[in-house]
Amino acid sequence: MNKEEKKKYYRQLSVHLLRKFVWKRKSGKNFRGPLRSIVFLVSERYGDVILLTPVFRRLKLAFPDLEIHAVAFKRHIVQFLTEDSNITRVHFAKGDYLVYARDVLLRRFDVLFNPKDAPSFNFLLHSSLIHAGFKVGHAHPNHEGLFDHLIAMEYFSPVVERNCALLDVLHVPGTECRPYLPPMPVSEMMRNFLGGMECGGLIGINISASMAERFWQQEKWGELLEAFRGERFVVLADPKDRNKKNVLEAAHSNVAATPVTGNVFEAGEIIRRLKLLVTLDTSLVHIAACYDVPVVALFRNDRESMSRFPPLSPQSDMVVSPGPRIDALPACDVKDSVKRMLERIQKRAVL
Repeated sequence: MNKEEKKKYYRQLSVHLLRKFVWKRKSGKNFRGPLRSIVFLVSERYGDVILLTPVFRRLKLAFPDLEIHAVAFKRHIVQFLTEDSNITRVHFAKGDYLVYARDVLLRRFDVLFNPKDAPSFNFLLHSSLIHAGFKVGHAHPNHEGLFDHLIAMEYFSPVVERNCALLDVLHVPGTECRPYLPPMPVSEMMRNFLGGMECGGLIGINISASMAERFWQQEKWGELLEAFRGERFVVLADPKDRNKKNVLEAAHSNVAATPVTGNVFEAGEIIRRLKLLVTLDTSLVHIAACYDVPVVALFRNDRESMSRFPPLSPQSDMVVSPGPRIDALPACDVKDSVKRMLERIQKRAVL
């Protein structure tokens, strides 16, 4: 048994023991209210949390006095959601345990929503510990007995739609399901850059990703930049990829030098001013959707990524690698997609 198999085995064992000893709930119930407070367990990844924001907004629009609480398991997600005006309070499950117990575990919420659609011991543990009159999760055999209502949707349906299905369970009106980006601090250097940035005049390329399988080669980014010498570009990159960003800026005269983004909101402030974003399969695909920015998204040949996390921008194109890694994607495929997208943008501008 390798390391990954052991990890999966112990996770399944932990989930089994948890389900054995917690108080059982009968799923299949319909929500009848009241709805005065709701608590969300939120993911550790920016992209997953961004795809949950439409639910926050729709709930707050329908119920202005509703208390919306978010329980986060990573500090960067606490920081990400802290300034969201739709959220009443963000709680850090791994911070001060006495404060967490006082503010979360010792109170009762009307509704709890666990957006994880595969068993996570951490999420199931807090789903069990937190008191709520009505608990909602996604259908899975290991979720049986822990929730009052299990949302039954095809696993490979878009995650944003799976999240918004909660609104139907709670009888919340409306159909709009577009994500948004909560505000975060912006550095003075970034403010100065943004102040002089032409809106709708630049193409952005994002060269960073969280997984090695999602990276595209530096030389292929260079080929893309050279193919569109008449366009102006900016390079978006994680601080760890600062050197790669600097190399592209120095080597190509059609690339404008930009400060390294300090957080996802700073990246969003650049993206919202772009004509087009070309990005790897990361949270920036969803940030573009927050501002209806056209996007060309580079994906691995992976059904889960393509079907559950597709681009949501009204103008978008998914360029899929022939293999399980994005680095197998030919530069000519991306260049063709960018060319088509620029032609669409031009036609729309004329209309």
